[in-house]
Amino acid sequence: MAQRYSKRGISKARVYTVKNAARIVGVSELTLRKWSRDGLKIIRDKRPHLLRGADLIDYLNKRHVANRNPMTETQCYCMRCKAPKNPMGGAFVFQQTSDLTGRLSGLCGDCGGKFGRFCNPSDLEFLSKVIAISHKPRAYGRAVRRGSDGISASP
Repeated sequence: MAQRYSKRGISKARVYTVKNAARIVGVSELTLRKWSRDGLKIIRDKRPHLLRGADLIDYLNKRHVANRNPMTETQCYCMRCKAPKNPMGGAFVFQQTSDLTGRLSGLCGDCGGKFGRFCNPSDLEFLSKVIAISHKPRAYGRAVRRGSDGISASP
């Protein structure tokens, strides 16, 4: 997945040197120069080379939109396939992690790799009409320690 770059410190009304813009966005100067080959407008009339804040914000927004992968409710992003995929057999396993969130996990229908996504438990009613969902017991963060006599004791 592509990295997100910070647009927070960029003002549309200002003009930046390549060095300052790189520092604000959080990339190297070389990266900005490479982006100029991909469509970022840099003013090269005089030195230091300059770029408008509005052009930089527009370029970063276009990069973000181009790297998005829209998914349906029944899909997850498979890291092996590098694309949104449906689960194998159309089934997910849901494990609640807190009162407000849980994790849907399954296997990719194409490559068999594991994938998952976070989900609100209130969305399960809608999702269960579309795909098969099995529930796993709630996971608690407490580890079980074994004593010297082999008997379990909780901390």
